[in-house]
Amino acid sequence: QISAQRWMLLSARGRAALSLACLALLDAAHGWRSPLPCTRVTAHAHGTRTMRLCHVGAMSSARKEGELIKGFVLQRALQTIMFYMKTCRDTATADWLERWLELPGLDEYHGLDGLKAPWLDIVTRLLEEPPSTIVLTSIPRNRAGSGNNPYLPPKVLTMDFDIVPQRIALRLIDCATEVARECLEDLGRMRAENDQIRTTYLAAQSGGERELRAYSYALSHDPDGIAVSAFRGGTYDLLKRLATREAVRAALQRLDRDRQPKAVSWLARFHEFNGTRFDGEHGYNVADDFLRALLSQMPSVSSDGSFCDPSAIAEVVLSERERAASQWREQLATVPADMLELKRVYLSKGLR
Repeated sequence: QISAQRWMLLSARGRAALSLACLALLDAAHGWRSPLPCTRVTAHAHGTRTMRLCHVGAMSSARKEGELIKGFVLQRALQTIMFYMKTCRDTATADWLERWLELPGLDEYHGLDGLKAPWLDIVTRLLEEPPSTIVLTSIPRNRAGSGNNPYLPPKVLTMDFDIVPQRIALRLIDCATEVARECLEDLGRMRAENDQIRTTYLAAQSGGERELRAYSYALSHDPDGIAVSAFRGGTYDLLKRLATREAVRAALQRLDRDRQPKAVSWLARFHEFNGTRFDGEHGYNVADDFLRALLSQMPSVSSDGSFCDPSAIAEVVLSERERAASQWREQLATVPADMLELKRVYLSKGLR
């Protein structure tokens, strides 16, 4: 609330900033559409699709506190809101967001490291992006008269469409908060997943096909209709892939610290030939296939008499996977506070 006297003392720029902040609050609470000043940009509603996203390794070197898992959450949140936009026939906004991110095919990408920049930079830039207007063009399919009449020129329809990045950013923040909550909950299943993998391995070793069939379903993730976000099942599959990839890297470091050069060499070679599917787009169940292949390896004895047990190495990987899941759960618990701080900074800048 602000008194009329204080309102009159504000400059024109201050009044505009205060109005923008109030409209943003109303927009976030009710989804209202606010008439904001726009700069004019020309674009097309329908264009040729560029090649699908195959951006690999952009964030793999980021190991700051929570950067890896929070970047993953933002990637899945972006893909989720783009799916919602296209489902609600708001393809213009989804296409604009894809072009703005410079990530063609992001909405269909099922893989890791799909962002080019840290998650905080993306949200901050989106909040600071000025509104614009794009021009949508369309040619009606059903024209009057004969559809193939060469003397009837096609009629091109145009329409101005407002793009307000701040509204997109607020939707993204809310979606990322929900995706982080789901990931935090699903990462708590990692210990049970590891136990199921061990049980499946033992059942296969003993020839218990019935037990193997009974435990195969437990390795898949079915939210049974309790998912809030559209891609929760796929997100869980990617979470297992990310945790397994990072667990292998951590296991190599752990074995090296424990001075087990033979185990380090064996796991590095195995990862080189069997871990190529961790990066890029390679479908579902990548983590499960990798762990099954690891557990199916036979023990080996080198020429110098040293013994290498793949099942013992797999235990190290499973232990590190569980450790990574526990650490990420702690980091994801701070996501609501992080998103609230982003909103606070955004509103404080608007009131200046």
